[in-house]
Amino acid sequence: MLYPNWTASHHDNTMPSKRKSLADRVWEFRPLPWFFTGQVLRYNGGRWTEDDGEYDLCFIGGAAYMTLYEHVESYPCAVGVDIGRRNILCSWRSEALEVSPGHKHGFCWHYALIKGTTDWGEPVDDPYSKQERAFREGMDLESKMRGCANGRSVEFHADSLEIAAGLVRDAKTKKVFQWPKGMKCMFSPCPATPYSAIKLAQQTYAKKKAAWDEIAIERSIARLDGQEVKPRLP
Repeated sequence: MLYPNWTASHHDNTMPSKRKSLADRVWEFRPLPWFFTGQVLRYNGGRWTEDDGEYDLCFIGGAAYMTLYEHVESYPCAVGVDIGRRNILCSWRSEALEVSPGHKHGFCWHYALIKGTTDWGEPVDDPYSKQERAFREGMDLESKMRGCANGRSVEFHADSLEIAAGLVRDAKTKKVFQWPKGMKCMFSPCPATPYSAIKLAQQTYAKKKAAWDEIAIERSIARLDGQEVKPRLP
């Protein structure tokens, strides 16, 4: 996502006082269980081994989607974590894309900042960082294997299903990322907070996960009965 270099006119001081930038840590994750179909490889320190259920910095494989004829197809895809801007902790969008008070530029996106900062900070795009290197290697390998590659980012947005599912964690401490309390839009006097979007993401993930589990049960029963299993997605 691209952001102009705007500065905050308000900062919420109820946020944790010792919180560091998201860019100061390396983040690993698990893809959503229904995202890929077929063989999936994970970064594994550059060895690119078959996915074995471990967390990692990047995954590559066929991203699943439903066609108009209800067939499950896939496209080549690499998935990694994208921080965005150094000082942004959480991003979310207004419902119905309305412009909120304090958004002088007619902008429907909201941003909560790391405590002690007043602007978005520089883009986090260091080509030598572990996360960026893993993602670029994944794109290159997927292109060599399939002739092309698409990139998808796990972002620190309020509507992230990966974060809602607890699938993003600190690679060093293994602590699962959780949204802190007290986040508020940086643009004063905008009163917006991300918590309704966060709750909706949690509910959406729960529904999709329940549907995916039901599909898995149907597949198991069909295989036991010797029936053909029609692929589908939640």
